[in-house]
Amino acid sequence: KHLVTEDLITSNIGRIGSPYYSSSKTFSLRLHPGCISGSQFPLRQYHYVNISLNWSEAQLKNYKDLAMIENQEENTEAKNAKPSNYVAWIGLYREPWTWSDGSKSSFRDWDPSGINNYAGNQHCGTENSEHVWGGEDCSVKRVFVCHQGEHLKKY
Repeated sequence: KHLVTEDLITSNIGRIGSPYYSSSKTFSLRLHPGCISGSQFPLRQYHYVNISLNWSEAQLKNYKDLAMIENQEENTEAKNAKPSNYVAWIGLYREPWTWSDGSKSSFRDWDPSGINNYAGNQHCGTENSEHVWGGEDCSVKRVFVCHQGEHLKKY
């Protein structure tokens, strides 16, 4: 489930409920680290990218959007994509809190201690080592989680 900084990336593909789904099928792509866009990913998939960038660089690097998490199912998928020992950028930014594609979402998984913005510059969203969300200075270099594909839907 994790993307690494090497050029060769292997990931599971499939669409649950379709004749093309198989949990054992994999494919390999040669590409630069980050997420790619494209219709070959019909359902939203989350990927951890082990490159430390500031929020804006991570948004540009991934060729799509940083992780947008709009319900509990997607939250679980995003959590499973990231190792527990890292704080990673997600696609949330504050003006008020909005996803990187400009959309709004009522779903949130904030750290119970809350967003305090004590330094006045914690305007970009992170998922912390406990897999809950927080805000941080956008210029800090962090690993990141991005997504590709469409919104996950329950069938």
